[in-house]
Amino acid sequence: MNLESLSPWLFAGVSAIAAILNATFLIGRAWKNYTALVAIRVEDIELQRIGRGFIFVWSFIVFADLIRVATGIGLLLGHPTALYLLLLTPFGSIWVAVVGLRSFR
Repeated sequence: MNLESLSPWLFAGVSAIAAILNATFLIGRAWKNYTALVAIRVEDIELQRIGRGFIFVWSFIVFADLIRVATGIGLLLGHPTALYLLLLTPFGSIWVAVVGLRSFR
């Protein structure tokens, strides 16, 4: 196997693993901890804002992982124009910055 045929597999595989692990963390631990914290401190507005911001930021990280998986799969299926999907990831980064700045101030 040469590097040209190996790189889409590596790209898609690592991105898929990252997406699975990030989604597992987001759904399994982060959301459960967030709801438990909010239940304990119902009136803590700052905690709710930070917790929601954390969940949204992690959601955009999962979104970026899924875009990379779709790009890798598109390349594996012989669609070189799938690389254009990577143009969507900066928008996710901008939203991470906006949500992060608003939530963690």
